[in-house]
Amino acid sequence: MKKARYYLVIGLAFILPNVNNTNSITNIDKLIYFAKNEETKNETEDSSNITIPTGDGLTITPIDPHKPPEDGPQLVIMPNISYYTNETFNHYFFYNQGKNIIENSIGNCGYTAISMLLNYYDAYWNDDIIPNQYNATTTISTSNDCLTSYNSPGVNNNAIFIRNNNYTLDTDIRNFMNDQISKKGTSLFGLLLDYAVNGHNHYKEYDEQTGKKIELDNIGINYKIVCDILNDYLNNNSVLKSNAKLITRGINAENASSQEKTAMRNEIIEILKQNEPVIIGGTLDEGGHVCIAYEYDEANDIIYGNLGWSKSSVNSHRNLDEFFTVGIADYYYYKFESSFTHKHSYSYYDLSTQEYLCSCMLSSHQHNYVYKLNDLDTHYRKCICSSIETASHFFTHTKRVGIKEYAVCGGCGYAKDASETPIPITQ
Repeated sequence: MKKARYYLVIGLAFILPNVNNTNSITNIDKLIYFAKNEETKNETEDSSNITIPTGDGLTITPIDPHKPPEDGPQLVIMPNISYYTNETFNHYFFYNQGKNIIENSIGNCGYTAISMLLNYYDAYWNDDIIPNQYNATTTISTSNDCLTSYNSPGVNNNAIFIRNNNYTLDTDIRNFMNDQISKKGTSLFGLLLDYAVNGHNHYKEYDEQTGKKIELDNIGINYKIVCDILNDYLNNNSVLKSNAKLITRGINAENASSQEKTAMRNEIIEILKQNEPVIIGGTLDEGGHVCIAYEYDEANDIIYGNLGWSKSSVNSHRNLDEFFTVGIADYYYYKFESSFTHKHSYSYYDLSTQEYLCSCMLSSHQHNYVYKLNDLDTHYRKCICSSIETASHFFTHTKRVGIKEYAVCGGCGYAKDASETPIPITQ
């Protein structure tokens, strides 16, 4: 079986203010995603090019053994395993997302995907990521009930009635959007629409240059809309603003070279290998779609995700490489600081004990470690569930500084001099 070799994701583009090092990525915001069930359409929107700052994801310096470094990068990977997360919390959580999400009924797949990612952060990381007025809990038989017999917790689906309405006219779509925005105190969909419509003037009624009426027949999104919404959500949530960064990158998949598409896919794979679910957008033979990627099968080189439609083996664990026939165009996720503190969500109601449980109390819980240097041979690793243990360094790659080469621990970041004595690198 092919062995797994893990790397930190580097060179990602950060949507952050006051960053001077920029890369201009053009035309990616012209693509509109609005796939609805298995039906897709093509539509474009005139918009100015977007400039995306970039950041270096890894800086290694020699470590003074008498002066411990700052906390290393937050990782969840362990050495010497073939990577496939089909029996982890991420797998069960996203496979079972199909009810407590913003329903995708009028081409609003981007909003559905955002709700699914926020649901995960709220259930797994910290209960304050989604305000309580939006939360929807779920019922399980026991703490071992973590397979396919329940719907993952998430948000109240305030817009569930739209599936019964044939919203195809511009007036219907705009009235619906305004209605949801008026309910933003209880509707997460309304809050996200408010960021897009009132915060950034997306979905304009008239073209500013021609004055021509813009007719909407769906609530599609593009790269810039998703970035604006995720940035606004982060900046208006005290937990995220203090502890997370929005990481994103995009290309125009229709015009990108095979090398550019491969590079984009490889970046997403390395994110998934760190057990980080990610929103991805891509193009099909006709139209596009936005959904959640949450799993990478290394043995078969397949990215799996949830398409954001009804819960089923076809929609909830879909081969996304196969689904996006033209290619994956962009990705988005929040990266948390290593000092981020877990807060129980209590979103699972256990019928056997009649108690509410946090995800960290379920049998499907997977340790998500933060590493810190202990000594020259070991580091501490602490999970959000408060499990703490000491473990040996595992060296995943090397870094040359001047004339010396250092082996770098994939957990705490400790750099050990390997210039004279070679140090085995974990494959």
